[in-house]
Amino acid sequence: MAWADIRARLAVVLDAIEVTTPSAASIQRVYVTPPATVEDVPCFIIYPPAVEVERRPGGWRVNKYGPLRLRCLVRDAEVDVAVDFLDAFREATIAAFDAEIRLENEATLVQSQRIEEAASFKYGGRDYVGFDCILGVRLDEQVTYGN
Repeated sequence: MAWADIRARLAVVLDAIEVTTPSAASIQRVYVTPPATVEDVPCFIIYPPAVEVERRPGGWRVNKYGPLRLRCLVRDAEVDVAVDFLDAFREATIAAFDAEIRLENEATLVQSQRIEEAASFKYGGRDYVGFDCILGVRLDEQVTYGN
């Protein structure tokens, strides 16, 4: 499945993100699906993208995936305490996709990247600080179905 391939490639790209300032830190874990609780920070959570299903003549349908959301959780602290880490990880996330605009030729194209402002998130009953990265990914997957 094409979406599974994209998710696996995203995990590889995100897992390699490291920052050196304000201090050396790397992503501790990439969750390929949203977990019940977060055990390791900093981490990324990959959320399933929206999908538009288009039926075509002859028993074909095209699943059009995107955009998709990647949530980075840095720490369970106030935003002002985590702001340097957030800035560093946002810049590193932008840079990580500069060389991955096709996600190893699985996606049509990473057309855009929007980094949301820093925010507090409640996850699994705990408070975290992080940001969302919204990738404008276009992925068309053709599937046959029975009439």
